[in-house]
Amino acid sequence: MASSSAPARLPGSELIAHFGLAFGRLVKNEERDLAVACEALKQVLAGRVQDLVRDSMGFPILSSKSCDGTPISTACQIRTTLPCGKSTTVKGRKGKEFLVSNQFFRSRTPIGEWNDAVLLAEAIPLESKSHLAILGAARKGWVTLRSLGHRGCSVEHYVWDRAGFSALERQTRLWHQAQKVPDPPVGVSPEVMGLLEFLVITPCALHDAQNGFRWGLFSSCRDAQLMRDLYITVEALRNSIDLLSSRLAGWIASCLTFVDSRDVQWLDQRRALLEALAVDPEVAEALLELQLVWDGRNLMMHREAQVELRVKYGGNLMVRGCGVGDEVGSHWGGNGESDLEVCHRLAVRILCRRL
Repeated sequence: MASSSAPARLPGSELIAHFGLAFGRLVKNEERDLAVACEALKQVLAGRVQDLVRDSMGFPILSSKSCDGTPISTACQIRTTLPCGKSTTVKGRKGKEFLVSNQFFRSRTPIGEWNDAVLLAEAIPLESKSHLAILGAARKGWVTLRSLGHRGCSVEHYVWDRAGFSALERQTRLWHQAQKVPDPPVGVSPEVMGLLEFLVITPCALHDAQNGFRWGLFSSCRDAQLMRDLYITVEALRNSIDLLSSRLAGWIASCLTFVDSRDVQWLDQRRALLEALAVDPEVAEALLELQLVWDGRNLMMHREAQVELRVKYGGNLMVRGCGVGDEVGSHWGGNGESDLEVCHRLAVRILCRRL
């Protein structure tokens, strides 16, 4: 129990030292003071980051960003009124996944001294564990060195969990490139200033070590060579999918051609061919609706498809530029969509590249 003799209002550093003591629980006025102290500390840390960028005087700065999901169990109480007029209260606990992120800075001053700073962000509830939801939540508390006004050499480091790393790396690069960049110094071109920024994205070593412990206890498979072969195979598949995803949109946009709509006989023949090949019905319907055909050199789609797709999906996606959406729970490229929806969205993305 917190000491009842502690003052209700303590100034500055005394307030921080007071809450640094070991308490079993806080009284009501101390809970309010603690909230004020936390918000004050966040502002102090943010000001420290600004001072670090200013004092660097154009010298190199390192920024390292990381985040992780944390499940939190909280008390839940629901009060309702029954049809008979009586009120009842149900108490229990509910779990919620929060994303906790931080950002560390380090620079060296012109006189050779090291400066360090840290930026803490609010824990943000996660609507899902998709890569877009994680990135959307994490970027709310992150800043880039260029957006802070730094014009010197910048090393931007991002750390992600190994699960979904390829997708997070792609989206992080897109988001980072879209951030505000200050005007270059006098006599320095924007191209040269761009060469002074280094973007490094790595998997989390701590997560890898934890998974390594788990792998070290493979009781059902004691063949180390088999585990190595399995790892090589999975990594090869990941790299292949990553390469395909990064090149596919540009390749399709370069070879897509719009042609006149086909007749009914052609559609019937194409439907029979897709059924004979046991193509998924939703995918087959999407191909027939778009009349998407590869003739050996060009990918052809009928002209009316671009109008239909633009009306159905195009307005919102073209405004967003096919990048990362503002919504944390964005459905762009997310899970749970039908194959038909994926085909439509891919076609709209192609149109955005062509128009």
